[in-house]
Amino acid sequence: MKVVLISYYFDPFPGVGAKRTSYWAEHLNEFDVEVEVITATEQVEEKKGIVFLPKTSRFNLLGKLIKDPGLIWKDDLLDYFDSKPNFNCDWFIFSGGPFMHFGIGNYVQKKYGCKVLLDYRDPFGYNPRHKDGFLKRTIKTFYEKRNNQMADAITTVNEICKQDMSHSNKVTIISNGFDDQKLLTGMDKRSNIPVIKGMILNGGKLYPDFRLDPLLTVLNEDDSLVFRQIGATYPAIDALKNDRIRSHGFVAYNELLSAIEAAEICTVLTGGEAFETPTKTYDYIGLNKKILVVTEGEINTGGLQSILIDYPNVQWSINEKGAIRQAIQKLQQQELIKINPHPFSRKASLEKLVALLKSLN
Repeated sequence: MKVVLISYYFDPFPGVGAKRTSYWAEHLNEFDVEVEVITATEQVEEKKGIVFLPKTSRFNLLGKLIKDPGLIWKDDLLDYFDSKPNFNCDWFIFSGGPFMHFGIGNYVQKKYGCKVLLDYRDPFGYNPRHKDGFLKRTIKTFYEKRNNQMADAITTVNEICKQDMSHSNKVTIISNGFDDQKLLTGMDKRSNIPVIKGMILNGGKLYPDFRLDPLLTVLNEDDSLVFRQIGATYPAIDALKNDRIRSHGFVAYNELLSAIEAAEICTVLTGGEAFETPTKTYDYIGLNKKILVVTEGEINTGGLQSILIDYPNVQWSINEKGAIRQAIQKLQQQELIKINPHPFSRKASLEKLVALLKSLN
């Protein structure tokens, strides 16, 4: 079986948007699946099976309203496929965001007689975080419905995203996960890293809908706690001028894993949107860490709960000082229960994807 994977973001793009498809491309051959990649991400060096197709500068009136790079890249893809009279493959997999290039799925279906799978890493038609107005939401929903109607299969990352999608009967959940290969690399060295009592680590981005002040107040008032923010930096942390509470900025992935190993507790700080399933959650589970979820919404709900429902080393808290303090104390007191993390890995998700493709091929 041969798959053509079309993903605007791909390695070496550093953001989380590239991780899913880059892992698939690297490991599909382990399942006797040949893969070719078409991406708008410039490659450091030419690699067999990876086509760099840059987004050109073109005018599109719809682009005034919908800021989606796939809107222009769709035309670049059409030009590329126009030049290819034959394309020997079984599946085209379009992964997004961005999403507007999904629209050429119907074109490649008819021209090459291949099946099309649309992979939604995030909601498109309706994403609560984007605060889209009525017109914008209506247009995006129209395109989602049209594209999903055409697709032979659709995948997304959790049940909440599935429920909000058109043609949800076609949707299979292929969750994200931790990169098992990278997690195993250096594991022997990391296993010797001692856990620092009282160290709390947040390994990712915070959105504006999360209030950091309650957590920082708890940390600032308790001299037994240490907090490390890895990734984006935030003025509220630096303003404390407290050596126990610091931002470290972006670090290499292996350094992040070492920092996670050293932490007693790792945090997921969320605005409470139901569709959210931050990728770092899987890294925490892959390393069998205690997890503190602080949410602006209801505890034990949403996509996060669908991941953590069977994970024993977690406490949820509303975003209030007293609740956060109590959840930290509970985590420190409870015994760590180690699990087999494979079901939370990208490999497990890829196994499910391959099974889906073969069942429909």
